[in-house]
Amino acid sequence: MYDHKISEYTEKHFDRENISVLNSTFVKEVKQREVVLQKRGSQEKGSLPCGMVVWATGIKPRPFVNSLRKRVGELQSNPRAVVTDTYLRVIGAPSMYAMGDCSSIQMPKVGVANLVPDGTKELGFDEFAALLKDRMHEYPQLESYAQQVKASFEKADLNGDGKLQISELKVLLDEADKLLRPLPATAQVANQEGKFLAQHLNKLALGNDANDLEPFRYRHLGSLAYVGGDKAVIDFSGTGLFQKFFGLEPINGRGAFYLWRSFYLTEMVTLRTKILLAFDWLRSKLFGRDISRV
Repeated sequence: MYDHKISEYTEKHFDRENISVLNSTFVKEVKQREVVLQKRGSQEKGSLPCGMVVWATGIKPRPFVNSLRKRVGELQSNPRAVVTDTYLRVIGAPSMYAMGDCSSIQMPKVGVANLVPDGTKELGFDEFAALLKDRMHEYPQLESYAQQVKASFEKADLNGDGKLQISELKVLLDEADKLLRPLPATAQVANQEGKFLAQHLNKLALGNDANDLEPFRYRHLGSLAYVGGDKAVIDFSGTGLFQKFFGLEPINGRGAFYLWRSFYLTEMVTLRTKILLAFDWLRSKLFGRDISRV
């Protein structure tokens, strides 16, 4: 999910810190004195001697999430998460909502039949532009085409007659559907989902019909990561027009580290927690982290 410049910087930084990175490698088994590895595309397994293994990623859903999926039934086809619609309602149990890492939003595919009235044979440029503008809120995969509507129209108009035939429009929509990706399991996604769900439930309590309300739409605001040694990386890829307008490039190093910390400081709710966090950073800088206690 990061720009290639960020990946290259991080690998070089890890190399300077004597951290070995194994790309395209699966952990097949963890034993008492070794880790069994397998390269992508290879059937051969290798062994890496170890004294201690620290696992820093998830491997499967919580038992509660699994039991919920099984109780709902066949409509829950994702083995890793609870599938929801764009209003965060659980598919198969619409009175229940799910958000965060335990859930995955099922984005609707466009399809010509869902987009244009029956009997339509072709679209002019103005009709095409209006169609994208009106429907991109329902189908987020159309947003990138709406932002570059002229270039999208010219690319889709294969015979260059200034009109989009339905067959040409279908090719473009199929291409748009291929852009659909599950949202990453990050705090940024969960935070936006939480705010949306709170507002959505409040509107329902006022008597609004659920289908008349706006569905959830994720707005990527960039990615931040700490890579150790008082260094961090900030990636603005995927922020759309914001990135294009300001010409923002990936940031790395110590400057990114201070920006990363300032972001987390502003996220603290009260003045008390801000002061406690600042003192904790100062203490760890002066005396180091106490790792003697678990």
